Amino acid sequence: MGRSKVIFIEKRIRITLFIFTGLLVLCIFEYRQIDYFFNGEITAGKVVGFSNVYVPGSLNSHSRGISQVIPIIEYQDKDSTYRFEGTSNTNILFDQPVKIIFENTEHNEAMVYDFWGFWYKPMIYAFFPVMLSLGLLSAFTLPKK
Repeated sequence: MGRSKVIFIEKRIRITLFIFTGLLVLCIFEYRQIDYFFNGEITAGKVVGFSNVYVPGSLNSHSRGISQVIPIIEYQDKDSTYRFEGTSNTNILFDQPVKIIFENTEHNEAMVYDFWGFWYKPMIYAFFPVMLSLGLLSAFTLPKK
């Protein structure tokens, strides 16, 4: 086997390891969303109100804090009506219909089923662990010069 063919095979193995590691870490952080995606039910809900939540600033700064607007969303399943708080500062209007995803046993854990309300936050949390794991993997798999 020629030297160039060995380098090509090693490169394919590294690329496969990178992809596998990135997907594995992403799946760990997206586990809840993946579980809801396959086992949850999607239904229609509507915004019935809003609540303002004040988040104080840090103690070490002179920050005044911020106010977050959180939509209160109502949906029905069978004969019962449920309410939950959506994701803060989303562009949802009063009385607007929205898609809801929930599990039959976890009605109080329902989520708005769109990119920003469902997938975005775990993807942000997964970004740095994915980069760290890929960096560590490249440190141990790249050929030494």
